[in-house]
Amino acid sequence: MNRILVPVNFSTACEHTLQFAHDIANTLGVGIDLLHCFPVQAYNRMYNFGKQDYSLGIKDMLSNFYERNLPTSEITPNLYAKPGSVIENIAALSAEYQLVLISSNTFSEKAKQWLGSRATGIISTARCPVLIVSPVAHYHSWEKIWHIKRRDNEILRHRLNKLKIKPQLVQEKTFIQKTFTSAIWQKIVAYSNTPKESLPQAVKTNEFEEEVHLIILVCHEKESFLQFLRADAMQFIFQFPVPVLIFPMRKM
Repeated sequence: MNRILVPVNFSTACEHTLQFAHDIANTLGVGIDLLHCFPVQAYNRMYNFGKQDYSLGIKDMLSNFYERNLPTSEITPNLYAKPGSVIENIAALSAEYQLVLISSNTFSEKAKQWLGSRATGIISTARCPVLIVSPVAHYHSWEKIWHIKRRDNEILRHRLNKLKIKPQLVQEKTFIQKTFTSAIWQKIVAYSNTPKESLPQAVKTNEFEEEVHLIILVCHEKESFLQFLRADAMQFIFQFPVPVLIFPMRKM
């Protein structure tokens, strides 16, 4: 299916992600679908639509959300309101999509991480690429791209072509490399190998001085990949205003 899936919880962050998705959809020439998931039990539901069917009420909200944020859009979205977990619903639906877009969180001092359990659940179960969009990231053509490589057998070329990403523009980066052409990557590697202070104090967003448009990761075994995402070096990276594209390990 030549479409992008955007889960929506009607937050300000989702407004930004929807605009980002719309820009990508125009570039790829594909459609957009919006998804909102709600609790199966009626007493846990956030909205009250009176006698109207709950799913129809949610679809009306999705329609209004789209029209309010993209009033001049020529793309007609499909709207889905589904009971149950957003992680489980996306896992079931994602094989039919080119891309799923989700918003990154603000930093959680308690959890010491940027990605919450819902985001990591989507990343680890989705069957298509997932793009994590920072609330301050802006879309433009992806010409300066990093692939943070963890294994030598990763083959991305056929996957990149589906998203109109030119493989020759992708620069491979690893945490074990010894020579550098990027000053900021050298800082990241050094940061990953040395004791650290409190993460919010040790790293500032304005330290990201180089222009990078996209960061690519490949999800391998679920648990090891989630552990990798929680590593200090990745928490460093998630602070930068750069979208992160994660490909599933499984063949596409």
